[in-house]
Amino acid sequence: IETPSAGLAITISASESLRCPVVWAPAGADFLCVEPQSHAAGAPSETVVRTASPLRRLQPGETLEGWMRVSAAAL
Repeated sequence: IETPSAGLAITISASESLRCPVVWAPAGADFLCVEPQSHAAGAPSETVVRTASPLRRLQPGETLEGWMRVSAAAL
């Protein structure tokens, strides 16, 4: 994500377990939100989406680990 007016570039990366980012960018806002997710939106209820991005269901006591890195650099 580059913002030349601020002279800044942001790079976002995440682990394979969080491979479906959701981006919320309201019209006219000077910000955006990035949320890493383990599955695509719609995967819990839509078979076609779940096939493309499998939904991992955790059993009681199971965990899912992941990471997200946000780094900034001058343009």
